[in-house]
Amino acid sequence: MGLVNNMQIFFIIMFSLVSLSFISMPGDAVKAAGTGAWFAICIVAILFSFGVFIIASLSKMFEGKTIHEYSILLVGKFMAKIIGFIYTIYFVFLSIILFTQSVNFIKQTSLPLTPIWTILLIFIVVTFYTVYKGLTTIGRLFGIYGFLFVFIPLATHIGEFLVGDIDYIKPFFEPKLVKEYVLGAKDLIPAFIGIEILTIIPFGQNNLKRGVLFSMISVLYVGVYYAFAAETSVMILGINQIVLYKASLVEALRETKLPEVFFIVRFDIAFLIIGTICLSSGLMTTSFAAVENTVKLFSRIKRNFLLVVVGIIIYISCLFLDNSQPVTYLFLKILPIGGIITGFIIPILLFIVAKVKKYES
Repeated sequence: MGLVNNMQIFFIIMFSLVSLSFISMPGDAVKAAGTGAWFAICIVAILFSFGVFIIASLSKMFEGKTIHEYSILLVGKFMAKIIGFIYTIYFVFLSIILFTQSVNFIKQTSLPLTPIWTILLIFIVVTFYTVYKGLTTIGRLFGIYGFLFVFIPLATHIGEFLVGDIDYIKPFFEPKLVKEYVLGAKDLIPAFIGIEILTIIPFGQNNLKRGVLFSMISVLYVGVYYAFAAETSVMILGINQIVLYKASLVEALRETKLPEVFFIVRFDIAFLIIGTICLSSGLMTTSFAAVENTVKLFSRIKRNFLLVVVGIIIYISCLFLDNSQPVTYLFLKILPIGGIITGFIIPILLFIVAKVKKYES
């Protein structure tokens, strides 16, 4: 498995987080905490930055190893197999959810007449070809995609801020509602699912000094982006309107008009391109994790064969899931639990064991 530099780790984590929720995040945040959405988002961002600190610290302790390798050293082969099985099932499950949502988003916004199976097949082939090329290729690709995602959405949200009504986000913060903000934060956990991708990315010599720092900054940056996107979207749609839209971010951009800037006609179309890049990047990271965990679990079987098998399983599962709304709803309800287990509980337990056994970086 190839290695990546610190900036590529930053973008890999960023895309793993935003791909699942960034389109609906403004509306979801307002439903959870009202005008204090930014505060609730910051709470969750800080919590998940701690989770990524634990995972990155383990990667730093065990240079060149993923969770499969260092869990054998820490808890033995039997428990390591159980941990590997949990992560394999989780990432396959997460990939199925993300593929289903991505295909539906593309169909609704861009290709309404194209059959689901066709769009899904194209996504599967392109994504798994990239996964076949390996982690280094994904890292290099994200080095390009990442800067586009950082600067173009930032420009669009600044545009929203310039023309939006600041009265829509008042009161900005009410001390008496802190309890409600904190309780609302739990509903935003799905928006930060993705830090567990770091468990399958080994740290090399170039990651030992700043890998942990870049990982934490990535999560905190996503938190700041979510908060800014939520507030500026509310400034366009208003707090009562934004909760009515599932794709609240796109709807807010559609309503944003900048007559002074003649070369910008439709913000939502420009952002749609970035949204597609974001979704495809998220698919690459989760599919890569699904394949690599499967390869680690079944180490005697060739990687390319397992890659094809995982792709077929995800394709068939997505077609089934698209036709079963109750199952989709159940999957989305279970997803945060899997994220907590793989992103917090298992890494924290392994970190404690590592400290007890006195492993050092």
